[in-house]
Amino acid sequence: SSGWFRGMTYNGLVPQPTNQFVVGPWTVFDLGTVGAGRRFPVWISWQTNATTVGRRSQDVAVYDGRTPILTVHRSLMVFP
Repeated sequence: SSGWFRGMTYNGLVPQPTNQFVVGPWTVFDLGTVGAGRRFPVWISWQTNATTVGRRSQDVAVYDGRTPILTVHRSLMVFP
């Protein structure tokens, strides 16, 4: 969701996506094929912009092709 990028600077993602694009309010990272039952940690580096304060709603969805397999909704509190 756009809450990940509002008032935040995206520094990087490991592993690097094979493709990145936007669908509506979602930024999509295509991370390629992951074997069934395997762990697949993804690390994203963020930095808070100096003028950002307050609560942000953030959502993430994981898909297998076009099939959703996981959705997480959370709030992040950014302190000055």
